[in-house]
Amino acid sequence: MFHTKVVNRRRGVAWFVEFYNSWCGHCMTFTPIWKRVALDFANWRDIVMIAAIDCSQKDNLPTCRSRNRTVYPLVRMYPPVDSKGSGVMEVRAETLETLKDQIMEHVVKYASASWPDLTALRQLDDIWKNKKPNHKHDLVIFEEDTSMLGTQVILDLRDVDNVNVRRMVKRDVDSLDIFMYPSLYRVSSDYTYVMVAMGSNNTAEDRLAFVRVATTLARHTPDTTQSPAGHAGQGPGGEGDSSLTLERHNASSVSMQDLESALHYCLRHEVAMNSAIDTTKFHSLQNFIKVLVKYFPGRQPVRGFLSRVSEMLAKLRSPNISGTDWTEKIDHLQDKDHFLPESTRWESCQGSFPQYRGYPCSMWMLYHTLTVQAYIQSAETHDIRADEVLLAVRDYMKDFFGCQECSRNFLWLTRSIKTKVVNHKAAVLWLWESHNSVNQRLHGDPSEDPKFPKIEFPSENMCPHCRVRTFPATGSTWSWDTTRVMEFLVKFYSPAISTNLLQTSAVIETVTQPEQDITLRQIKAHIVEILKQPDADIQPGMRTRRIQQPTKPAIIVNDSDLFYLYLEESKHFGHWMSDTHRLTQFDVIVWIVFYATSALVLILFGYCLISKGCRTWRKHY
Repeated sequence: MFHTKVVNRRRGVAWFVEFYNSWCGHCMTFTPIWKRVALDFANWRDIVMIAAIDCSQKDNLPTCRSRNRTVYPLVRMYPPVDSKGSGVMEVRAETLETLKDQIMEHVVKYASASWPDLTALRQLDDIWKNKKPNHKHDLVIFEEDTSMLGTQVILDLRDVDNVNVRRMVKRDVDSLDIFMYPSLYRVSSDYTYVMVAMGSNNTAEDRLAFVRVATTLARHTPDTTQSPAGHAGQGPGGEGDSSLTLERHNASSVSMQDLESALHYCLRHEVAMNSAIDTTKFHSLQNFIKVLVKYFPGRQPVRGFLSRVSEMLAKLRSPNISGTDWTEKIDHLQDKDHFLPESTRWESCQGSFPQYRGYPCSMWMLYHTLTVQAYIQSAETHDIRADEVLLAVRDYMKDFFGCQECSRNFLWLTRSIKTKVVNHKAAVLWLWESHNSVNQRLHGDPSEDPKFPKIEFPSENMCPHCRVRTFPATGSTWSWDTTRVMEFLVKFYSPAISTNLLQTSAVIETVTQPEQDITLRQIKAHIVEILKQPDADIQPGMRTRRIQQPTKPAIIVNDSDLFYLYLEESKHFGHWMSDTHRLTQFDVIVWIVFYATSALVLILFGYCLISKGCRTWRKHY
């Protein structure tokens, strides 16, 4: 589908595609920005397509691997095939306004020959070069040098056949006595021009106003053949009947299923995502596999498979292999006694919604388990380097982990390994402290599961003695008892000591419904859950964004390996909210009881006012 829709795109269409990982925290932060872009560009859907593809899904692996990038989010432009652009270009911006500006710059620079002329006039006479016989009105937008208002208005009016719209920037209009920017002028054939609209320097409002004036002129022309396009496009919307039931397992335990799922995803997906594994990445992968062979406490078939992988890497003559070669090689190493689970399924790391927790949670669990196992083995083997596990994890995060921001932040933390990790106990505690610092930083972040907020681990309920409370002059405070914390971590992440490590007896089964196959019912339920939260638990602007723009929520519709961003029709929103807040039987009973009680009280009060006994009682008191 990606190859058909994007690579072999039809003439006159530009594609802007976001490549992302659904579990990546930075991608989640970027998601509302990209959805807002889709809303703002919805009116140009026939010429500018805004799309996204989830690279964490197995079916999308070949597509994402061919892009030759493994860190996300990543936005790329595929210019129209009939434009001056050649090849694919990256769009680098993280804020809404800078991203929209960059997209507009690319749209202007690589405009299709079939689009209206988006270049700025150098002199007013040039407006007649594009004039066609059906043009009854010639309009010019005068704007600041860096403004994109004119481009937006021209594209908005591209289907209005009898209006010729061009733009001109301030540096070229000094001799025309134009003093208001932005402003819309009508130009006559005798070279006179008159202002028909004046802007307010609010791009969104000026855009609407200028389009409204132009379309009004078009409607008053007898031979107008095309009504103007509005700003709020409408697209397909619907509600699926199926729903994905998410069962919550015990989060206060280490699940072998989660650990093996982490191995499946990192080896079969993240490593395989690389179009080329160069020498540096090869050595990082080799060291990570060696650490897994030594310290992964899994089932014997999985550990045997890891040993085969390590031996295979050691025998390779050339360290340069492709992601496709890697997948073929590890598949050939499998048999009934040596295998890696064929899919992922989360237990302790399962979130309240598919994009939460999952893979990042399982990798943290894996890293902690490896450091604890190295600590336990160090008591018997004294030649183990204290920083062996952490350095292998660092290199894997640097070269393979699919969230660029996560990788960058983790590498920043690892700068202190050399000074702080002096023994294996220090390695266990270093990772614990680092993980807690990440939880503190991400508390309240869009990537945080609202039902399972990020807290400092272990919680007071899990380890009551890990915190020491003191009472200085400034008031009560607490600190960690690292000795107790170390005891807890060793017990929690060690299957030899604790039964917390839940074993699976067979290869992990495939989840019945893929993560990307999320129905509108689930999305709606998720948003309702967010709206129910108090303001303190919501990111600034999150709630107001939903209140201010409730009629056109952006949704994601699955189209094979490609996700299109469409707009749901406004009529669905009323049904959405009414369906979500439907009264239950208990609500009805409470309402009836309250109504009956209130009516009885009012009747008794009225009777008291008119009855003789009540008047006697009032007089007595």
